Amino acid sequence: MALALEPGARLAAELEALAAATHDSPHPLRLLRTGAGALEDTHGQLRQRYGAEPGTVYLLRPDGYVLGRWSTPAATTLIAALTPYYPLISRSVRKEGQA
Repeated sequence: MALALEPGARLAAELEALAAATHDSPHPLRLLRTGAGALEDTHGQLRQRYGAEPGTVYLLRPDGYVLGRWSTPAATTLIAALTPYYPLISRSVRKEGQA
């Protein structure tokens, strides 16, 4: 699962593309976003609890452990982190971007 705290338009689109690229896998990447039009963190509890600023992304393994935490990561960083779990993700994301 990817948890994105107020990711902004660019990062949200990149995360959506990554999730779409894993759609057919046994454990597709689920995306949980906070911010406008998504899960509202009206009191800032998620940000406070996780020490996160807008644009922070957490990747969680299927067993619940944190795979990584980044502040406004590039798509290539997330692809590198996800490749061991989704070996074809870089090829899938590249294909979707070219379509």
